[in-house]
Amino acid sequence: MAYELKTALAKQTYRTLLSAIEANDWVCSHNDAQLALNFGVHGDDLDMEFYVLVDAERQIVRLISRLPFKFPGNKIYEGAIATGIANYALVDGNFDFDITRGDVIFRMTTSFLSSVVSKDAFINLVNYAAWAVDRFNDKLFMVSNGMMSVDDFIKFCQ
Repeated sequence: MAYELKTALAKQTYRTLLSAIEANDWVCSHNDAQLALNFGVHGDDLDMEFYVLVDAERQIVRLISRLPFKFPGNKIYEGAIATGIANYALVDGNFDFDITRGDVIFRMTTSFLSSVVSKDAFINLVNYAAWAVDRFNDKLFMVSNGMMSVDDFIKFCQ
């Protein structure tokens, strides 16, 4: 695919994504040159930050949310199990767990390869991501600090 076409699709996708964020009445900061944006969502218990990048070369939209806590060294095993269980419960997106630092990141991607993605599709993407992070972030936090056992986390996910 020609560079110009990829760039044009990426810019159109970026504008549609911005429109979807505005349709949710969410405020975002954005970098038009890098086709990137950040937005925050108030969750039921923990606030969430999302970073979205439109990748013209790969023709994908990447959405990332870093959870605002880390699993301490003595809870790495529990963190690995809990994030795996959370991933099993998700239809789309996933949590990545860094066993060396204890970080948890939620990520989702969608492709716009040779296509135009609708505003409704992006509204669904950002709403689903916000729902998924909000559903699990407080429970993962509780596992990270020993307030919830992995067994209780598994019961929560069922």
